[in-house]
Amino acid sequence: MDWSDGASYVGDWELGYASGNGVFIDCLGNKYVGKFKMSMAHGTGTYTNTMGAIYEGEWRYDMQHGRGTEKWTGSNSVFVGQFVDGLRNGQGTWLHKNKRYEGNWKNNMMDGHGTMEWGHIASGGSGRLQVKEKPGGGLNSA
Repeated sequence: MDWSDGASYVGDWELGYASGNGVFIDCLGNKYVGKFKMSMAHGTGTYTNTMGAIYEGEWRYDMQHGRGTEKWTGSNSVFVGQFVDGLRNGQGTWLHKNKRYEGNWKNNMMDGHGTMEWGHIASGGSGRLQVKEKPGGGLNSA
């Protein structure tokens, strides 16, 4: 199906809704390939936007939800972990240039216990900081 704004959908339909496997391309060229339910990304799929970000993983009602991998090709950043309602939440690993963080996330932010490494990661790292939550809130370095 093609819309007047240039968006298109090719795939399975049920009761007038995109349902099952399909490909949706919006009017800007952003593309989703995967499972649909009631015309929303739902199940597993891959979203690629025209700015160079790619998300591959689980979706629930048009939001990243469950386990997934998000890559930003322009900055060579990668996040692998848990998403809830479109945000990084739970356990995850973020890699960016010479940095690596592995630990807890809340609402897209590092939060709780985790380990940040920086330097020459491929050769063993040149720095490491462990962070854990203080009783009653706040952070301590270990």
